[in-house]
Amino acid sequence: MKIVFMGTPDYSASILENLISSDNDVVGVLTNPDKPHGRNKKILSTPVKQIALDHNIPLFQPRTFKNNEPLINSLIQLDAEIGIVVAYGLILPNSVLTSFPLGCLNIHPSLLPKYRGPSPIATSILNGDKTTGITIIKLNSGIDSGPILNQKEVSIIENENCGDLTTRLFNISSDLIINVIKDLEAKTIISQKQSEQDATYTEKLTKSDGLIDWNLSAIQIFNMIRAYHPWPGAYTYLNNKKIKIIESQILSNDHLEGITPGKVLVDKQVLIGTGEGILNIIKVQPEGKSIMNATDFSNGNPNFNKSILGNT
Repeated sequence: MKIVFMGTPDYSASILENLISSDNDVVGVLTNPDKPHGRNKKILSTPVKQIALDHNIPLFQPRTFKNNEPLINSLIQLDAEIGIVVAYGLILPNSVLTSFPLGCLNIHPSLLPKYRGPSPIATSILNGDKTTGITIIKLNSGIDSGPILNQKEVSIIENENCGDLTTRLFNISSDLIINVIKDLEAKTIISQKQSEQDATYTEKLTKSDGLIDWNLSAIQIFNMIRAYHPWPGAYTYLNNKKIKIIESQILSNDHLEGITPGKVLVDKQVLIGTGEGILNIIKVQPEGKSIMNATDFSNGNPNFNKSILGNT
């Protein structure tokens, strides 16, 4: 089947590779424009772009679809039967959605209609869910509201963070999307309308979401640390300097009592009090430095013990 692929980050690139190596024919690729990165503002292309160039696939990098008739005409001329969208980054107008005879398929990392929107994986971890999943839908004009073509439930591993779970979910979806394409081609697929009554929505994450309130419970902060890694990161402040908490562990309430929320106690382990329970901090990232073991950070910063972490 002739496919136009639309995606940008690493995990979408792996799906593109799988589509290219399958029996399908990827006739065009859309990805975000090259952007400056890092302190030196070096211009970098997306992982998806590099794969398209390596395989000599026609490449498009529009900044917008608005008033972009030449792009839409170019897509139509590719004569693709289906579009595949994986974390592309631009909202597709109806003129694009309807340009493919079999429509545009989207891989969404949740069990729709639960967790529609931009941050389903982080939200699932933040809420302490034990399971999540992958849903493949046919896109319509709504927000992740199109008919379901396939769905797979996936267990969340204990202590799994958002970055690791994202990679695992999209690895699973790579084979799932191939099966959906085969079923569409064979005309054996049965779509399922989503229940609007059961729909829930997620919000776009911001940097400020990662600021830790130590008055929350240990389980809430533990989930927050997992949900916000690698971005925006769960962070706190020590003497006006930001420290990201990369990995933690919940200690039982009877391990140690009476630690004020936000107070650090170094007792072979780096412990921090919360509104309910105690966290053992395993890895941190001090401002301007690399990730390190919390005990190593404590050893190099004697004033860390018995300090109070806070908002500034």
